[in-house]
Amino acid sequence: MFQQSSKQYYILVFLLVIAVFYGFQKHVEVNKQQDFLEPHLKEMVGNLQLETNTTSVIMQTVMNENEIPYAQWVQLKNGFKTIEDASYEIEKLAKAIYPRHSDGLQFATKTSANLIAGELRYLEDTLLEEDMDRLDTVTFPKEMEATLVRIHDTVKGWNDATSPFIGLPSNLIDQTDWVELLKEMEDDSIAYQESYGN
Repeated sequence: MFQQSSKQYYILVFLLVIAVFYGFQKHVEVNKQQDFLEPHLKEMVGNLQLETNTTSVIMQTVMNENEIPYAQWVQLKNGFKTIEDASYEIEKLAKAIYPRHSDGLQFATKTSANLIAGELRYLEDTLLEEDMDRLDTVTFPKEMEATLVRIHDTVKGWNDATSPFIGLPSNLIDQTDWVELLKEMEDDSIAYQESYGN
């Protein structure tokens, strides 16, 4: 064993106390960040779930009846904008909080939602009249079927990924299920992007 003077001993104890104090401060800071992020994350995941469900139901109506009221058309467009924004924000949080667990996420859902919104804008510009009323009907021509099937399949996959996640746990930020949800959604998003333009 080595000899230690009382001065060295007190310096060592002092450094140990500083290290413990610093660790405690970091722990308090992380808890404050989590307390701040938790409600924000829950709201974003809830919005994502709601919009994927709503857009999935509307797209199922489109596939079954080949028409929807104009009010649902507006809701569909707004839903894809919400999915785009929410998935981007949630993925940013995932990369910040769980960088290793979120490795491989590449904002594909945001990109796909943006592409789908672009396709809907194109459909609106080419098919719809200028001043439609909420109760007017939007009917889709046969040549749009492939596009609508691609959008429907993507949204159905997103809905399937988010549906089991309903009923958010109280300690959402401590769990990584929501990161897995993004990864599942990304699979359908990448499949959509690969078929985009075909």
